[in-house]
Amino acid sequence: MGAALGAAKLFAAARDATREKARVLAHVAHDLAAPLHVIIGTTDLLAPHVEQTLVERLRRQTHLLMQMTSDLIEFSRLDAPEVWVRNEPVHIPELYQWVQELAAPFVGTKDVRVEVAVEPGAEWVRSDPEKLRQIVTNLATNAVKYTPRGRVELRAARENGRVMLAVRDTGIGIPAHEQARIFEPFYRAGNGTNRESGVGLGLAVARDLARMLGTRIVVDSTERAGSTFSLELPAPEGEDRGGPDA
Repeated sequence: MGAALGAAKLFAAARDATREKARVLAHVAHDLAAPLHVIIGTTDLLAPHVEQTLVERLRRQTHLLMQMTSDLIEFSRLDAPEVWVRNEPVHIPELYQWVQELAAPFVGTKDVRVEVAVEPGAEWVRSDPEKLRQIVTNLATNAVKYTPRGRVELRAARENGRVMLAVRDTGIGIPAHEQARIFEPFYRAGNGTNRESGVGLGLAVARDLARMLGTRIVVDSTERAGSTFSLELPAPEGEDRGGPDA
């Protein structure tokens, strides 16, 4: 009985510590977001009067900080008991176009193309639009960061009533011994040697959001030969393009 009570107290203490960590992370992230928005606005005002290469460099780094801040905010929310998951039709071409535009600043001056390929029949899925957009955004921006040159492709294909969403790149790839750890919070492949690799939360957030959506992210990667991150989601039945389910 004493051991059980002791374990219960330890569990309660651990739960409270986790909640406090999430609260602190959220507070820090929100405090960072405000000055970043000011920097972005000031950069746009300075753009016509400053050398464009310098402006693009500043924009790329600012967008990187914004992505890191978004990851911190999302990471702090994942354990919250009030997280809701919506289930409604999501238009993949529109989602991919949004992600393509968001990933563009991370390309900067690199010789990297971000392309979209949606096969017939794969234009719609049923999922939570915001969480799915966060997943694909994190996968795409991560792919751009680790692709010095070449191509990042957002693909969608349908098979057996399911839609496979994939982010493929021609980047540096992931060594086999690191593939089991890349989804760990704060872990960065290659020991963080990429200066634009962020804080190591993007893939961890994407993995946990995918679990909320009832799916998982699958990795297929070969060192120096690129990577593919994919997940499957259900397609709407028939011509279902209606509103969200209760």
